[in-house]
Amino acid sequence: MVRVINYLKIILILTSLVLGICSCASHSSDGSAEESTTYTPESTAEKKDDGHVAVPDGVEEAKKYADSLVASLPDRKLSSDSFSVASAPGIDLAPHDPADEYEDALIERNSMVENKYGVTIRQIETPLDLMLSDAYSSYLSGTFYANALLIPQSAVGEFSQKGFLISAYSLPHIDYDREYFDRDAMSQASAGYTAPVIAGAATKDNGSYYCMYVNTSLVGEEESSDIFAAVESGDWTWDMLLQSARHLSDVNGGFKTIGTKKAGILADVVYLSSGMHYLNTGWAQIPTMAFETDSTVKLIEIIKNINNAGSAFDDNESDGAELEAFKSGEILFHIDTVGNMPEVSRMGESWCALPVPKVSASQETYCAYCSPEAPVMAVPAGDPATEDSAFVIEALNAASYKYLDRSYYHRLVRTSLNNSKTLDMLEYVYGVNGGKGLYDFTTMYSAAFPQLSYNTTETIWDLAVNGGDLAEAAYNSKYDMNWRFVNAFPMS
Repeated sequence: MVRVINYLKIILILTSLVLGICSCASHSSDGSAEESTTYTPESTAEKKDDGHVAVPDGVEEAKKYADSLVASLPDRKLSSDSFSVASAPGIDLAPHDPADEYEDALIERNSMVENKYGVTIRQIETPLDLMLSDAYSSYLSGTFYANALLIPQSAVGEFSQKGFLISAYSLPHIDYDREYFDRDAMSQASAGYTAPVIAGAATKDNGSYYCMYVNTSLVGEEESSDIFAAVESGDWTWDMLLQSARHLSDVNGGFKTIGTKKAGILADVVYLSSGMHYLNTGWAQIPTMAFETDSTVKLIEIIKNINNAGSAFDDNESDGAELEAFKSGEILFHIDTVGNMPEVSRMGESWCALPVPKVSASQETYCAYCSPEAPVMAVPAGDPATEDSAFVIEALNAASYKYLDRSYYHRLVRTSLNNSKTLDMLEYVYGVNGGKGLYDFTTMYSAAFPQLSYNTTETIWDLAVNGGDLAEAAYNSKYDMNWRFVNAFPMS
């Protein structure tokens, strides 16, 4: 085992050197070097000699960059001095009494927008079912409800199918190609001539990102160092995770490889870690099943190998038991959201957060599935000043870009984070060093189409655990869902 680890170290060092040489400069299409104008942070956190985590730096730098983005937007005298947002409970937008530095940053972000356009941003928290019924009633009666809505991605289908959300692409002036918008998430929400939501830096919820927690007491210092080096060099893959688990099992044994709350979460996290989605969809498209590919065969094999290596899930009678097993040293890796880090941190200092592994080292970036609670923004019909709202919405995203990412670290340091290595690793989750969060059509529309989850998540899990023919399963899923989509998203 020592010989294998030493070989891994040599490979990782050489890979890091090569990658470092290749990435020293960016080049234009003619091969000449060009200076990047995008935001690049200097560092994440200062490491103290006593091993404790210092407050991460880079916040002021990020704030200045966000402020410059807002300043670059066109000036406009708006017809109203108020911008109201109805939000589901638990979504951060405009806190009244800030509890930490992150909420201070939200207020400062809002101030950038308010000063730019002379408005006051107001947040009205409303239970989701009440918001849906009230907003729909306002639509039917032709009355104003709110300038915008903030809803979890899991509610997109139900809200969209009511027909009262304005298409995001019909909002004037907004440039969705700007760096602070998430075009992939918006495409996943879109189908037919429906583009119901806006996703970007203003809606990005760092706590909704899935990551991989590791029990460092079980892994040990040497293997942990190898994993950290692999993450930083881009070589942290599911195969490496399984290889590490096998090595450690030979030495220690007595633990399961991986656990999470539900089997479906494991299937979604693995599948989306590839950067692929269950369906192809977007503006002016009918959603179609997209998992009949060679890449899906690899993903099913990964899920099968993880399950065979020992997996653990909660059941209806033991909610939370899997996490407790991880904290007590019975499980090596635990899949959970960053937002649940305070609960994980109760195990003391014997843990660290990692990005979800890649499917292969050649994959461009680490990809994290965003939980059903991840918020998106929508604009309901009935707003008499939709054009004005478009200016505010773009400014909110510009003012949030990277600034809120870096401010969120303050919340983690205050509530849960007790090791600086997790700060380094989170850079690969949130996108600062090449990570990407993925929203997904299945998550967005399963409430509106109860058969959808069965034909995607559950089908992939069943193929991995019980075997079967992928082509046949894909055909059955297409047959069951395509006619529903054609009816729900007419193209004429």
